[in-house]
Amino acid sequence: MMSTGGEQTRSEILLRLQDPHGGTRKTALSALLQAFAKGNRQAIEASASRLLDNDAFVRDAAVQALSQIADKGDAEVLRAVTSCLQNSDASIRSTGLQAVLLIAEPGDAHTIPAVACCLLEDADPAVRDAALPAMAWLADGTAKEQAIAEIAARASHSDLQVREAAMNAIGRLQYKHEKGAILAAAAGLADSCRCVRETALWALTQITDKGDAIVVSIVIELLEHQDWNIRCLALQAAVHVVEKGDPRIVDAVAACFDHVLPDVRHYAVRCMAQVAEHSNKTAVIAFATRLIADTEAFVLETALDALVLFTEKDAEFDWVLVPKAVSEMRVAGLHALAKTVSKGNQRAVTSAIISIKDAEPLVREAACHTLIKIADAEVDGRVLPSLMAALQDTAVSVQLMAMQAVLCLAPRGDVRTISALVACSEDADARIRKAAMQGFPRLVPPGHAQAAMAVQRCLDDVDEAVRTAAKFAEIQLCTTGEKR
Repeated sequence: MMSTGGEQTRSEILLRLQDPHGGTRKTALSALLQAFAKGNRQAIEASASRLLDNDAFVRDAAVQALSQIADKGDAEVLRAVTSCLQNSDASIRSTGLQAVLLIAEPGDAHTIPAVACCLLEDADPAVRDAALPAMAWLADGTAKEQAIAEIAARASHSDLQVREAAMNAIGRLQYKHEKGAILAAAAGLADSCRCVRETALWALTQITDKGDAIVVSIVIELLEHQDWNIRCLALQAAVHVVEKGDPRIVDAVAACFDHVLPDVRHYAVRCMAQVAEHSNKTAVIAFATRLIADTEAFVLETALDALVLFTEKDAEFDWVLVPKAVSEMRVAGLHALAKTVSKGNQRAVTSAIISIKDAEPLVREAACHTLIKIADAEVDGRVLPSLMAALQDTAVSVQLMAMQAVLCLAPRGDVRTISALVACSEDADARIRKAAMQGFPRLVPPGHAQAAMAVQRCLDDVDEAVRTAAKFAEIQLCTTGEKR
């Protein structure tokens, strides 16, 4: 039986909960825990009323009090919490979400709809962030399907921000392998708004493994979508969600190579390089089509980059019966770059520089020729060193083309270039010695002593063509008195 003194104390505590001073109300909530037994309805109701307090510290104290004095899952308390979640004050909604974590039980189906509204439709980002752990706590066991259904229902909402929030929630809540979540995210790939599509793609990468049958089927379907924006996103999605070498995807991506819009062709090239196996002939032929026929320089550049890397990464590609055709494709691509790309284009120059190291001499020669057309050696410091290396190539045809490129691109008087020409003047092949002599008038300033010595040596060369070229070079050096 309660004592009169104890009843008076409890009455005073309840009275202080109505005090105009927030500090007094907060202290009363702390005292309430000492004065009332767990489960006391009067204390629970009094604490629940403070969930709507205008003082944040008092609300926090009320949540803590309820978590200790009320049983987990108390229906009356949860009704008060749900009321908080629907309050017009964002800070009170946040308090309600905090209470969900401490008071609601996992799987509470009655609280999920209100939390879903906060997570997906609330205008305040702080409330949406607070709702995420609350939803994760509630969506346990069979309630997970209810939570996914609440989110999936917003995937077609008229407000794009709600749709984006739904995609974001699917990814952040990590509903891995859940069919409802996968279908909702996949539907987001076809959304009319780019931000929703991109968030849906991210969500899919969080909840599926590569090769998921549902996702692969949807991506293949979207690769034929009439909206080119959605096709482009499907091509990006394929890289993340499809197993490498899947023949269905390879064929579907190859079909996009002929799309009328260059952006689709560009993404198709990038996608193919990552989803096809290195020995896949369909992929190689598709690359070749772009290299030979595409009218857009940036698509052609992407195709060349992809083909070079695609065929060089794996030595097993040599087992394919089309290695010669592959090299011819690269040559065609390099020549196309030379014709279509503006001078100084970094991506195109990079493609050509990579190709200087190709295994095929024809490709290396084409790369040197392409650099003549597209490179700016004074701006790009990679160009001349690459050509200097090509001057030492084992194939004479590559050396000669590299020599032409050096003559066209190197500035007059460049020390490295002159040294390279002098070295070439002693090459075992007379064609290289002759080309070096022919380069002296263009690159060597009159009176250069090292060059003069090279010329003197070549004037006695066993090859008549070399001697003739050296004689002409000597005339240029004579202007400052460097005579034989």
